[in-house]
Amino acid sequence: MRTFVSCGSNLFETTSVSLPLVMTLESDFVNMLIVDDILFFPVRSILWIFRELHNVAQNEIANESEAITTQLSELYMELETGRITEAEFDQRENALLDRLDEIEAGGRDEADETAP
Repeated sequence: MRTFVSCGSNLFETTSVSLPLVMTLESDFVNMLIVDDILFFPVRSILWIFRELHNVAQNEIANESEAITTQLSELYMELETGRITEAEFDQRENALLDRLDEIEAGGRDEADETAP
């Protein structure tokens, strides 16, 4: 039995392939995939660890930003109720706003680095 296979504009004549040969090729392919998985496992694991560390750091920065915002609102309440003086309020507010600016500037710098 003659069979033809086209590849682009070329036509190739092939002989019929027996089933055991096809099964051998498939098992070789599967074995090759298993070997690839074993060889690349350390690299994939390290990349996964770095992704997780990055996610944890991003969450921590977001939580710190929210905590500073909460501290600012509490600071305003203390000023309104008269528990702190205007000078103390200004000093603590400036420290919190400076820290918040640092966090936001870090986020912008990181976004600039990842932009193409």
